[in-house]
Amino acid sequence: MRASDAFIDAHDEVILSDFLDSYTSDPQVHRFINTFCYMMFAMSCRGASAGEFVHCFREMFKAADTSYPRGGSGAIADAYLRGLERHGGQLHLGRGVVRVLSDGGKVTGVLTDDGKIAADVVVSNVGIDLTLQLAGEESMGLDYARYVAGLDYSGSGVVAKYLLDKQVLDMPAIIYMSDACARGIGTWQAAASAEAVAGLVKERHPL
Repeated sequence: MRASDAFIDAHDEVILSDFLDSYTSDPQVHRFINTFCYMMFAMSCRGASAGEFVHCFREMFKAADTSYPRGGSGAIADAYLRGLERHGGQLHLGRGVVRVLSDGGKVTGVLTDDGKIAADVVVSNVGIDLTLQLAGEESMGLDYARYVAGLDYSGSGVVAKYLLDKQVLDMPAIIYMSDACARGIGTWQAAASAEAVAGLVKERHPL
């Protein structure tokens, strides 16, 4: 992958499926790219940015790995914690945030179910819509609130990893790509996503 930064920037607003169509209609290629698109962004190539995908795909090949961290996924949180503590930060567990506090358009901290924590900067990873609720539309501005309301949700996924006592395959990795991935999201997945956004959750969906 040798795509230049200029090429990536030029395709940032291009939908990935349209980008693929301009090169090939081969269902195997679409299936392969869409599978990786879900792995990276939790959305099909019908909604993802071609520029963002090419950037991530390029960096993955440059690093010669699929970004599985040494020590497992828990190592990512541990690395963040080490960085936090190295810069004087503290970890507070079991304290749910009730409100992001601000004064005159400047954040001042958070209100938790166990009291206030003062802060000059608040970083939220609970999702853009819930962050808006915690901060309040009056603090973020009505234009920003309308922007958030107009966003589409990505999908979601569950990853299960198994540790085996011995090697069972000669291949380093196997990726299964279903027929539903050939041209983007499958019909039942689209229906399930629409139901989830509408607040309707079924007990079971086909796998």
